Amino acid sequence: MKEIERLGYSNFMHLASGGEGEVYTCEKQDVKYIVKIVNAFEEEQIEMLKRVNALRNEYYPCIVDIIASDEKTIIIREYIEGVTLTEEIKKNGAFAYGRAKEIIFDICSALHVLHVMKPHPIIYRDLKPDNVIITPTGKVKLIDFGIARYQKQDSTCDTVLAGTKGYTAPEVMTGMQSDVRSDIYSIGLVFYEMLSGKSLQDPPYQIRPVTENNEFIPAYVDEIIAKATDINQMNRYESIDEFVYELENIKEIKAKQKKKKHRRRIYIALVVVVLLVATAVLLIPLLQQPDSETILDLQFDSTEDAGWLEIHGLDAENTVPQDCVADGAFLLEQEAMLKYALEPGQMVHIRAKASGIMRDGSVYFIDLNPVGAPALPRERPLWLRFNVGSNEPYRLEAQRPSGYAPLTPTDSAMLARADEMVDVLVWLDDKDQSVRYIISNPNSATDIACIGVALDDEFVSAGWDVSLQVNTIGGNDASSGSDVQTNIEFIRVSSGSVKAYLEQNIPAYTARKDRVDAFFAETMPMISELEYLPYG
Repeated sequence: MKEIERLGYSNFMHLASGGEGEVYTCEKQDVKYIVKIVNAFEEEQIEMLKRVNALRNEYYPCIVDIIASDEKTIIIREYIEGVTLTEEIKKNGAFAYGRAKEIIFDICSALHVLHVMKPHPIIYRDLKPDNVIITPTGKVKLIDFGIARYQKQDSTCDTVLAGTKGYTAPEVMTGMQSDVRSDIYSIGLVFYEMLSGKSLQDPPYQIRPVTENNEFIPAYVDEIIAKATDINQMNRYESIDEFVYELENIKEIKAKQKKKKHRRRIYIALVVVVLLVATAVLLIPLLQQPDSETILDLQFDSTEDAGWLEIHGLDAENTVPQDCVADGAFLLEQEAMLKYALEPGQMVHIRAKASGIMRDGSVYFIDLNPVGAPALPRERPLWLRFNVGSNEPYRLEAQRPSGYAPLTPTDSAMLARADEMVDVLVWLDDKDQSVRYIISNPNSATDIACIGVALDDEFVSAGWDVSLQVNTIGGNDASSGSDVQTNIEFIRVSSGSVKAYLEQNIPAYTARKDRVDAFFAETMPMISELEYLPYG
């Protein structure tokens, strides 16, 4: 320890011994540090550590001193408060799906920085729960770069055999050339352990379906883990970006695959029909492609769909409560924000049923807030509030800090009724920069209403946040605000032809087609031309 003491470090305390060296804590000027003493590093490895340290990346601890000699290398780094991922799993068992994704995305971010280093990517090679620290604030720190290596295109094998069985890719353990896919293999195994609470170092020494431990985890997660941990390097994800993209968008990817498969079946059925009836006349309309496409379809058959909503009043861990989804509906009791900004040319379709309506109170609102327009101030300059009322027609309010301007639908006789479904479709018309609403009773062949407003140039934005709120006003009868609840059956975001979508999904459109199509041809009133009323 004399070399370290000469630098002013003291109060050494032994922490661990291993095949790669000794680990201690020490202090210098009342600041705590970690000391690791290992066999002598090659010059290239020391240079690599210095390059990584120079990044000052939030995911890596800062190295303060490196002492190198022919016999050993001493690395002194900052002390990180927290627990290892291993300790966290042992203490609490399997992670919730949402939290596991947050941690694995942070790990991916940490490794991505290494993989894009120039001129040679750095392969970490030793990702395991012991090398991941979770700080008291929930942040991820990646420690121990002892066996990290440059990936060089002209090399066919690694110079040093290293790694941890049960976490390290087989090509690393056998001395073959490691690359970014070697780290992806370890990412898959760490993700599996967080979701299952089980390591491949323990019986049955194999990956089992994660749904065996948590039935609420989507089955397609097993497919992602299987691809990431394939024994053959060539079959894994080619990059961390590809892994992250699929994990973030797997539901939409699966929906598109399902849609393609469904189309393929329809096509085969049509061919059979043609052969049976020997007529091409019937084939033409059947082969027409739908000109509206579903982007996001939340059916609320599991709490996973509720993860697309930013729910007001969650706990500190942002845990989605299990009871917010029941009987195929999302139970909206306060406020929820859709984690998808609606863009021009897109529509959102919400089917909901209000219960516990107060006699003279509102049931729920659908708010649209413009986002992404660089000219807009930080405070909300405008929001469109669509009110589904109890004893009044549906109403649209263009609200600004100075007041609000109410608009009445073209057909205003249809009222909200307790415990009855209502369809609300909001369409952002990118041709005339208007926002148009179609309101309908899904159980009626005729009940449909239309309302809209045109946007001034200052409010044309890159997207609109969709907020759902339950609210009550008045309250002269015995019902209390807590009795008011909106059951959202589905939320669907689509793009393409709004008329084609209405034909397929809104029963009353067929009977009122002429009136609704005429509404689409109408010029909507400009927000700047509306007469605003003061609040209160």
